[in-house]
Amino acid sequence: INILPDNYKSKHGFIYSPKFKISVSSKEEKTIKKTIHYLKIGQINYAPKEYWLKTSPNARDQIIFQVAGRKQCEKFIKKIPIDLFQTTKKESYRLWQDAIEILRKREHFTYDGFIKLCKARDIINDRHKPKTYRSAEWFENFLAEKKDEYFNDKTFRLKMIGSQHRRG
Repeated sequence: INILPDNYKSKHGFIYSPKFKISVSSKEEKTIKKTIHYLKIGQINYAPKEYWLKTSPNARDQIIFQVAGRKQCEKFIKKIPIDLFQTTKKESYRLWQDAIEILRKREHFTYDGFIKLCKARDIINDRHKPKTYRSAEWFENFLAEKKDEYFNDKTFRLKMIGSQHRRG
């Protein structure tokens, strides 16, 4: 789940972009296409091995299956049970489901819900954080003096809720 401060485009100061991604060898393209056909959601992206060579000398071409947006992620959760995952992927999927539920219930419009969302995201993204990543701790520090402005002002919260309805 991407959470970015955005004081220019959104009315509430943050952009939320939930995603589910799985990267597999390009040999699995047929399987991924069948999965998309079955689920009726998602898309395929391609990542050539040159993209991965910086971090993995044995890299291969990859297919990336991705579901993006809250509504698409909710559909995915309904169709894919947690029991299909094992070990750490299972825990990450459970946390991701919890994060989507926070967004669905609009709990991210409260300070506690927002920080809970950020902490779940930190655990899920533990190893794969881009340089521009903002952790829960970063958001806590950022909001330390602005918490009331972002989460307690009734007028501001109404703007946030209205903006979220338009974005879906």
